[in-house]
Amino acid sequence: FGRKAAEYREGLYVGYRYYESAGIPVAFPFGHGLSYTAFSYRNLVVKGEAPRLRVTVTVTNVGAVPGAETAQLYLVPPAGGPYRPVRELRSFAKVFLRPGESRAVTFSLEERDFSLWQEEGWRLAPGRYRLLVGASWEEIRATLQREQVALIGEEDPETPWKIAGVDGETLDFLRRTADLVLVEA
Repeated sequence: FGRKAAEYREGLYVGYRYYESAGIPVAFPFGHGLSYTAFSYRNLVVKGEAPRLRVTVTVTNVGAVPGAETAQLYLVPPAGGPYRPVRELRSFAKVFLRPGESRAVTFSLEERDFSLWQEEGWRLAPGRYRLLVGASWEEIRATLQREQVALIGEEDPETPWKIAGVDGETLDFLRRTADLVLVEA
């Protein structure tokens, strides 16, 4: 029969990232789970020093029986930037709640969550990001009021997707239209 070799390759678009990017419906979306109760999400708040953020959301058991919910934080990268999935899971937390009970669930975002791998290592990728929290990638239940975080980078001819030459007027506009403005050092 001879010696045969199988080569395995994997890119960014594996699993839910592929199905969402290709617009293919699935029976059970990434993060899907079954429960005998129902949950609501409210009060999504972002705090911290850029680019290290704490994202908090209140999860409430609105059903009649105790249950567990896994809240998931997704990051939507800037449009028109480098090759990336439509959204990426960045954190998740499981919470057990009795009927009517609420609990704040907190996620942490670090610089690497906003970064891309390049030949020289991880680099912060500036642009406007959206933060989404939900029970699965199809069941998004909480977003920021203005739904975005702006990252501003320095001019870099090697990475044209970076924002070059941000003046004071542009920075003021971003501060008015984005929930957070993160300035790369």
